[in-house]
Amino acid sequence: MDNTNLKFSGFKVGQTIKAFDFMPMDGRPDRFVQGKIISIPEDRGYACYEVKADASSIYYDQGTSVFVPMEMDFMEYEERITMIMDEHGRERV
Repeated sequence: MDNTNLKFSGFKVGQTIKAFDFMPMDGRPDRFVQGKIISIPEDRGYACYEVKADASSIYYDQGTSVFVPMEMDFMEYEERITMIMDEHGRERV
């Protein structure tokens, strides 16, 4: 599957990302998952990252596998997914 044209296709296994469900807004709690990308599955029916959660706003327990879409058809925005740490353990700001 060629995912190179998708908005957030540039991340790699081993990187730690933070992915939001919705754009953060005043008066509404953030909804996100943060964790290390453990795979880029090709059998899900959509392009995504499998992330092992190490932090979450509400939904996921630590260590849970979460599938983060590389692109969404609606409510997509520029910073929906950001890198927290690269695959070598260096923090990104």
